[in-house]
Amino acid sequence: MISETLNSTENPDEARFSRPRWHLLYFVLAAFDLLTVSVSLYLNHNLVDRYQEAVRMNEIWVNRLNQYSEMIELTNIVNVAGNDVFETRDVASSRDRLQVAVLQFDLKMSEARQELLRRGDPDHGTSLLKKLESIEIAMESQTKNAEQIFAFFEARQPEKAGGLMAQMDRYNAEVNIYLGKLCSEVAGHQADRLRRQAAAANPSSRLPPGVHRAPSTLHWPIDNAPNRESRLVP
Repeated sequence: MISETLNSTENPDEARFSRPRWHLLYFVLAAFDLLTVSVSLYLNHNLVDRYQEAVRMNEIWVNRLNQYSEMIELTNIVNVAGNDVFETRDVASSRDRLQVAVLQFDLKMSEARQELLRRGDPDHGTSLLKKLESIEIAMESQTKNAEQIFAFFEARQPEKAGGLMAQMDRYNAEVNIYLGKLCSEVAGHQADRLRRQAAAANPSSRLPPGVHRAPSTLHWPIDNAPNRESRLVP
């Protein structure tokens, strides 16, 4: 009788300690959901940062290409001014157009050089700066020839000016060749950057050679699909 009483008093405690603690499972699930949301937010933030950086770098290369293209137009204006004087004989007007174009060209050249030095691009900056230097030297020679042409017309010696026209045109062609190479190099760097960005955005491109991504869904062959009727029939 006494033993039965003891057993009856111990059973409630044992039942209480052996009862499953479901609230712990809820906490685990809530923690897992919180971790999932945190990881998703981090990945989304990282993706946005990478996208913004890609847009910023592409804008830099596009601006460079536009800047160098404008320099091509300015150097051709200088050449036209030196050639038109042979027809118009208006030295003052031709000189004014040349000086305006040269000032704008020098401004573009200074901006282009300062932009490369400011960013300190170790991969491409040195090569672009060397090309800019070659362009500046050829442009100075072209401008000097045009000024000599104007001087000969002012001295009423057009025959001597005619001897400088071909030389000025050669310098103009040289400037355009250098600028063309500069634009081609910039376009090549931009295309290479876009290819690398596309490869980085494609997860399968980061897998080792010969390794392929597993399919996202599992498709059963029709012949091997489980037959519900075959399981019911003994």
